[in-house]
Amino acid sequence: MFSSMNQILKYLLSYSSREPLTVDNIALHLNMHKDIVLKTLNKLSNYCQVDELGRVVIADDKKVELVLLGVKNGLPMDQASILLTWHDFETFIMRVLDYNDFLTVTNLRINMRGKRREIDIIGCRNELILCIDAKHWMKTPTRSVLTKMVEAQKERVTLLSENLRLLYSTHILPRRDHFILIPLVVTLFGRQVTFINNVPIIPCITLNNFLLNYDFYLENIWKKEVVIDNLLQYFK
Repeated sequence: MFSSMNQILKYLLSYSSREPLTVDNIALHLNMHKDIVLKTLNKLSNYCQVDELGRVVIADDKKVELVLLGVKNGLPMDQASILLTWHDFETFIMRVLDYNDFLTVTNLRINMRGKRREIDIIGCRNELILCIDAKHWMKTPTRSVLTKMVEAQKERVTLLSENLRLLYSTHILPRRDHFILIPLVVTLFGRQVTFINNVPIIPCITLNNFLLNYDFYLENIWKKEVVIDNLLQYFK
């Protein structure tokens, strides 16, 4: 039998009504005493807040963490992920990047050599440019599917490396004469960083640790380096 914590987590993560989520309707739906609901929500105060009207508010940038907590507490991934949208996942990744002093831009479109591509999230810090493919998967894909995605991300990074002016126009790129572009695939679930064709596949829960220790990985990562000979001419 699920504990009150698991029952409430499951309800929070599957709530889809347009009506405000309240302590009262949680208690009614779960046939649970209101005091137990409030006590449990208090334990979840890092993820959601109860306002003065008894409404339960889950911050967008906390939804991923709440999903991961639900999975940790034994909820099936497909049930725990119902609440989560791609935008929530993107917000979480950008928050981690911001915490590590990266400037970010989303959905950068690249039109070159008759090809139209888009990079989900780009993070810039000094010479490092992270090009992230954000994968909000409910289930882990096969290795062959991952390999195709990795190679597609490499192609996007290659196209961007040939025209960094696109990124400079977003105002997140510093004026430097050397840049390192790295493709990453960030996933919702998983426990550790893996590599396919030298491209990191990073579970979102380990993204912060990866960024703190990226020097440890850098030598073995596929990358594109760009050296700009005439800085003023290139960025004019």
